[in-house]
Amino acid sequence: MGTKLNETSNLDLIELSGKWVYQSPSRGVSLEVNEQTYEVKEGIYNTSNDLDYMSVENVAASEISMVFQETQGFQDIVTDGSLPNDFPDAQLKGVEATFESMSRKYDITNVSGNLLGGGLANMDSAVYFSEFLF
Repeated sequence: MGTKLNETSNLDLIELSGKWVYQSPSRGVSLEVNEQTYEVKEGIYNTSNDLDYMSVENVAASEISMVFQETQGFQDIVTDGSLPNDFPDAQLKGVEATFESMSRKYDITNVSGNLLGGGLANMDSAVYFSEFLF
């Protein structure tokens, strides 16, 4: 990351997952992040299973990122505790289905989040981007 002109940087992903996703921006809203423009493609917030996220496009690079929110409720705490084992709870299974659904709509190039969102992003990375991990 960060090698092509206008490519989505780690710094941008940190700001998107640490600030912008919590403002619950609507579809079509433009976000200015470190001199890059991102357009919100999808925003799913305040869900019953706390699987809140947004998908954004780096307009200059045509890259799509999926950005997850962090730990917010008791179910998230249960999910946090299940991350290091082989028995994912319903929320982890839900993120897999959500990522697969978004992948059918968009060519997702990045996933990000912090706390629980980071764990969900890491899970997606390990499952869907394993050929890029070393």
